[in-house]
Amino acid sequence: MMTVPQFRHPLSPLPGALSQHALWTLLLLAAVVPLVLLPVLLPLPKVMPQEFFLPLHTLLEFLAVVVDFLVFTVVWHAGPRERPDNMSWLACGMFAAGWLDFTHALSTQGMPGLFTPAGAEKAIAFWLAARLMTAAGLCLTAFTPHNWLQDQRQRWYLLLTVSLLTIAVHYLLLRHQDVLVRTFIAGQGFTSFKLACEGALIVLFCLAALRFQRWSDRHSPWPLPALAAASAIFALAEFYGTLDHAPGDFYYIVGHVYKISAALLVYQTVFVASVRAPYSELLVRKHELAEANEQLRRIFDTAAVGMSEFDPASGRYLRVNAKFAGMFGYEANELPGTSWHDLSWPADRTQNQLDLQQLLAGERPEMIREKRYRHRLGHEVRTKIHVTLIRDGEGRPLRALNIVTDLSDLQRVEQERRKLERQLFQTQKIEAMGQLIAGIAHDFNNTLTVILGFSGLALNRHHFDAKGKIAYYLRQIHVVGERAQRLVAKLLAYSRHQTLALGEIPPLPCAPAINETLKLLAVTIPATIQLVSRINVVPPCRIDPVDLHQLLMNLVLNARDAVGEGGRIEIELGMMHVEDLDCAICHQVIQGEFIALTVTDNGTGIPEELLPRLFDPFFTTKEHGKGTGLGLSVVQGILRQVGGHVLVESCPAQGTSFLLLLPQAVTGQAQDHMPAASPAWKQRRRHILLVHDGASLCQRLRSMLTGRDYAVTDHQDAGRALNDFCACPDGFDLLLCDQFMPGISGLELTRAARAVRPQLPVIVLCDTPPAAAPEEPGLADILALCRSPINEAELQGAIITLLGDQPAGVPPDGDDTPSMQQPVRDPQHSNSEESS
Repeated sequence: MMTVPQFRHPLSPLPGALSQHALWTLLLLAAVVPLVLLPVLLPLPKVMPQEFFLPLHTLLEFLAVVVDFLVFTVVWHAGPRERPDNMSWLACGMFAAGWLDFTHALSTQGMPGLFTPAGAEKAIAFWLAARLMTAAGLCLTAFTPHNWLQDQRQRWYLLLTVSLLTIAVHYLLLRHQDVLVRTFIAGQGFTSFKLACEGALIVLFCLAALRFQRWSDRHSPWPLPALAAASAIFALAEFYGTLDHAPGDFYYIVGHVYKISAALLVYQTVFVASVRAPYSELLVRKHELAEANEQLRRIFDTAAVGMSEFDPASGRYLRVNAKFAGMFGYEANELPGTSWHDLSWPADRTQNQLDLQQLLAGERPEMIREKRYRHRLGHEVRTKIHVTLIRDGEGRPLRALNIVTDLSDLQRVEQERRKLERQLFQTQKIEAMGQLIAGIAHDFNNTLTVILGFSGLALNRHHFDAKGKIAYYLRQIHVVGERAQRLVAKLLAYSRHQTLALGEIPPLPCAPAINETLKLLAVTIPATIQLVSRINVVPPCRIDPVDLHQLLMNLVLNARDAVGEGGRIEIELGMMHVEDLDCAICHQVIQGEFIALTVTDNGTGIPEELLPRLFDPFFTTKEHGKGTGLGLSVVQGILRQVGGHVLVESCPAQGTSFLLLLPQAVTGQAQDHMPAASPAWKQRRRHILLVHDGASLCQRLRSMLTGRDYAVTDHQDAGRALNDFCACPDGFDLLLCDQFMPGISGLELTRAARAVRPQLPVIVLCDTPPAAAPEEPGLADILALCRSPINEAELQGAIITLLGDQPAGVPPDGDDTPSMQQPVRDPQHSNSEESS
């Protein structure tokens, strides 16, 4: 069973429909104009001559028949959306009225006989029957709900019923007219029955007009005021029918004119509602559709992602946007007509065809995956595609829509993110390892300072036989201590917090220093290994000679272990311009002109998965017991200090190449060198406040200073030392303290002491330079000695620099007793100045 969609008229009010005020104005004119014209027409004969009446009447009736059938045709064939169900009554009523009016015209007196002779009474009967059908159609339309039909077949049942009723009326009026009540008597005119029928019709038309008008007040979707006006005009037509006396008089003709006017108004109403309004709406929708299509086309063409449409059966592109074509090096007008598979990466075409077949078979609603395309230049383009099918109303695929996202930008962003993560991880790793090493080195340096200091004092202060066992033992102790010192230096080179600023390092000509290192390497490298060097003259670099020696030694020795017997090691020094390369240490992009030191071997090479861990401390690829894993970490620390970079290339079984990029020294920069230590010491005794938490190291420093004719007050507790200083701030010429002490650090002690005496000279012993010292104006002139263990020559040079004394002779050997008066202080809070 078919269901009728709910009626919803598209326009309210309909364009072209008469407004309510215009309709009532027209109704008033229709009622008044004939009354105005009556005096003018009164001189005319009351009954029109037969030779004029019959053609005019026939013309008017046939015009009315045409209008009736037009109303029926328009309403009946209108779509359900434009035609309410109750309008079927109006269509059926006008359909029956049209046939009855046609028979009425043929039954008028003077026309040929139709089954029975024509006559006035026969014509009047068909007139009344036609008007009754019209009135019934309007009343039922007005009083029936607009959605009363449950099935569209009911309309045809209704039309069939009205058609049978019309046939029955024709049969009754044509075959059995004698059984009907008389409506016209020759010589007397119309009967009262005819007038009563006319009055009943007037009432029906007026009821329909009132009902239509009431519906119009309720905002009906149809222009019901026009139907109300048409019903009123039909009532006027019947009213004039009560005024005529015989067929052919004036009022008879006026009634026919009003009937045609009302039918034309009904036709205009249904035509506007069922034809013109939908057509106007169709034009509007067509214009909106064109605008929507144009907007979609612009969106398609200017989309930020690649979009294409192709025939899923043949794979031919139907249209593509500029973004899609540009991804693969084409113009947008070059791809339509080409195959979807032509742009696919050759190795993926079989899989792409299988995926498309699954999509066509309905096994998957859409296809979302990564896809490789072939660029016009031949290289691979990685994308992510989203393919959906566009189907018709029956589900058959018409075309496929492909949305493509270029993954190149996403891959670059992901690579950049991973690079930043590596940089952050490397920074955190270096920082953590540097803190660990610095803590260990601090305590170890204290021990080495004591060992080297006392062994040095024993060798210098006491006269042993140079070839004796005691002297030999002391020298061996000193040599082993110096080796331990170099090992600590390697550990601290990883963090490089203890080194001088780059501007404090004097420029070094690299070529002579490397040639000197190569002479040492020639002795270390076996004769079976070929050592080839190409050393060119390059600009100087700000790097310590020992650091440059360590760089080259570590790399060459690693290469020696990699090549084995009969290998080849190449060393080259020159200039190199670098663009957009990534450093293997800091993972930053390198650009500019550098001094390039390259060490290349033809050894076993390094696996690719191990390259990121090469510079990790204690990481080694050598066998157990053959490597410490500190060589390349030392290289990393030195390069970080001087602002250098390194590039590593390795291929298993073919060899490895390390490219060190060192920055050139900037000429014209002022150099602040620490004065060389003088072999002589000042004759005038100065008083030094020594603060160190290590008992043995404190004793060693005290012996060293008192042996050089300085008065020394030493403390292992920083708080007591501060109290001692505050008791007599002018009694001390210099504060010598350790940075890392329990309770109060060296910088905190300096701040407190300078709060009492702002210009107090201070030397801080530390493994790493204090970060706050350069930034605080009150601490900027602190001299920090970071090369631990403390070198005696550096210490005496630093004291001479700060105190401004001129060096003099050296006191007698073994005279450690100070001669100047000590400041007044609590004896139990300080140590005496006894000689060691």
